[in-house]
Amino acid sequence: MTYHIEVQRDGRWWMVHIPEIGGLTQARRLAEVEQMAREFIAVSTGTPIADVDVAVSSVTADGIDVSGRARHIAQDRARAE
Repeated sequence: MTYHIEVQRDGRWWMVHIPEIGGLTQARRLAEVEQMAREFIAVSTGTPIADVDVAVSSVTADGIDVSGRARHIAQDRARAE
């Protein structure tokens, strides 16, 4: 199952909301968001972490939706690797 996550900047943290399970966790860096969500989902549902997939639905900072920019950066990083 793929869980869709919503990410919002809150001070120095990225808050990660997982609507499918009503979960909320946090990450210090945007690059850590997916892993933190996967770990939270695995622990909350008793699912092995290897079986947990996440997809970022939205990223918001200071009221601005920056999801598109985040996807562009991720694509650039993947090409660079």
